Amino acid sequence: MLPPARSAAVRGIDAFDVTVEVDCTRGLPQWTIVGMPASSVKESRERVASALANSGIDLPPRRITVNLAPADVGKTGTAFDLPIAIAVLIAFDVLPPEAVRDCLFLGELGLDGGVRAVRGVLPVARRLGASHDRPLLVLPAANVAQAAMVSGIGLCAPATMSELISWFHSGSLPR
Repeated sequence: MLPPARSAAVRGIDAFDVTVEVDCTRGLPQWTIVGMPASSVKESRERVASALANSGIDLPPRRITVNLAPADVGKTGTAFDLPIAIAVLIAFDVLPPEAVRDCLFLGELGLDGGVRAVRGVLPVARRLGASHDRPLLVLPAANVAQAAMVSGIGLCAPATMSELISWFHSGSLPR
């Protein structure tokens, strides 16, 4: 089984869980995103690749397949950039899967590796607040005030991918 990164999406005013899986294999370098992604989600391949490269992560050329499950529900927006980047780092053995097991990721990535604000954080935070496992929500700093309206959830807000990767390698995510 491919180790996934956890994320969420919003439909109406409710959030639902999204699992982000990445498979990297030998072959012509190419990114494919499946699971009913909208154009904004498909464009994440360019943002993620540039953000990782500009964060000092040199990935070997591979065929990368990203699956956003459940595959029968449409996904929109740029909030999947960060979880896709995390799943790519797991697939390429840059991050161990157990490091991200208790995290849920939301965030757009700038080409420079910056983590940018996204829509839909409050419904996701509400869903996490009502869940029994309460994962740490890793999100853009600009969205912390929205998520903090829900009590009882842990929040982590890296400014950049480099900062987040450093936190994972040090074993201590600030909450």
